[in-house]
Amino acid sequence: MRIDSAGLPFIVGTLVLAVLSAATVGWGLAIPFALAGAFFAFFFRDPDRRGHVGVGDDAVLSPADGRVLVAGPAMAEAAPPGSWQQVSIFLSPMDVHVNRLPVSGRVTRVSFMAGRFLPAYRHDAATANERCEVWIDHGGELVVVR
Repeated sequence: MRIDSAGLPFIVGTLVLAVLSAATVGWGLAIPFALAGAFFAFFFRDPDRRGHVGVGDDAVLSPADGRVLVAGPAMAEAAPPGSWQQVSIFLSPMDVHVNRLPVSGRVTRVSFMAGRFLPAYRHDAATANERCEVWIDHGGELVVVR
């Protein structure tokens, strides 16, 4: 299992604070920092996934851990122009926060949209939050992953 590099500043920072606190103030302050470091390591974990082995090119796999909130026609304001199907997955703090590509194919576009950091349960989060889009040509069908 790997740790996503985006989490390293959080993990290292809280563990350094834990060591400094233990050396200067005592364990009473060090323990919360050590627990925070452990939480960040858990949150930013990136376990190996082997579920794709032996699956055909036409398969669609789940791109993320979590709970499916929406499956069906895409919200017009959250999708590119055209007719799309949408699958929205909510990631709780206990889920692995890594999104993978759900299909085989050729990546044709990657774009980043700066935005806010609204809670995922808010309806406007799909359009207002910061996100990255990956467009994949999947045998003539276009798949967009956000």
